[in-house]
Amino acid sequence: MPDMYYDVYDADRPEIFFKATPSRTVEPGDAIGVRDDSQWDVPEPELGIVLRRGEIVGYTVGNDVSSRSIEGENPLYLPQAKVYDRCCSLGPCVVTPDDIDDPHELEMSMTIERDGEVVYDDATNT
Repeated sequence: MPDMYYDVYDADRPEIFFKATPSRTVEPGDAIGVRDDSQWDVPEPELGIVLRRGEIVGYTVGNDVSSRSIEGENPLYLPQAKVYDRCCSLGPCVVTPDDIDDPHELEMSMTIERDGEVVYDDATNT
């Protein structure tokens, strides 16, 4: 990765990028998209925050799939590495903040299947 990505963690301004339109988002169990022109693609399980007028009204789990080989070529290619058909999976539900004790202590799991065979199954936390 280029050194400039290290600046994201210490910068005064956060890194912001547009992820997906509704038509590019899939639901749990649906196949995600992988770009044909990328040789290195990674799933990125993340906590999704649902906002309404700037207030947190819920949480969900998301998969921010990225084409790292495209992103790594040039930081200006970030939109191409992040936004494409079926690039984001959300769900299966939205949970209200009242139902979450600490959003920094949640477990997320991911299973990757190819041709009906599990090739990855693991968990992490926020």
